Amino acid sequence: MDTKQVLKDWLKESEFKGNMRQFAISLDIPIKTVQKWVYEGKSPGSENRVKIYLLTQLEEFKPRNRKEEEILQRLSPQLTQGMEKFRKITFREWLDQSNFKGDISILEKVFTKVNRIKQFLNDLTAELDFFKNGPPEYREILKNCLNGPHVAYVSNLIQLMLNEERFQDWLRVTKLTMPIKGVRK
Repeated sequence: MDTKQVLKDWLKESEFKGNMRQFAISLDIPIKTVQKWVYEGKSPGSENRVKIYLLTQLEEFKPRNRKEEEILQRLSPQLTQGMEKFRKITFREWLDQSNFKGDISILEKVFTKVNRIKQFLNDLTAELDFFKNGPPEYREILKNCLNGPHVAYVSNLIQLMLNEERFQDWLRVTKLTMPIKGVRK
């Protein structure tokens, strides 16, 4: 099996769930470079091969010579730190680090929902990358098939939830009565 297919398969099954953007960020390389490996079958250079190996542990990217062994020694600590940025914090880790004194079952439900939203966002990003990198005709089809107000609502709601003060102001104004066609309650 060629390295292109091996990497593509690994990405689908990994914690990145096919999200090349997160994969590229964790390797500290441009997304376009990863896309060339996965879609065009380009071969990564020595340093990037080692980065891929450190992250994936795939035999196909194992250091092949002395130069790559030296790169491995140099990069190993850096890449480990980079991966920490994208590691999912678990419910138990958060509980251990916080002073939470409330109902743990509610907190477990919150973490379940947070992790689902994170996964949805990762999946959405991966899907949108297809349209971003495709021809204008693809984006036209996407635009015609999506409900514009629904997309705007979801996008704004996510942004508002990241700023509690703005979110509370918005809640007071709207009272969440803005009906959006096609949105489940």
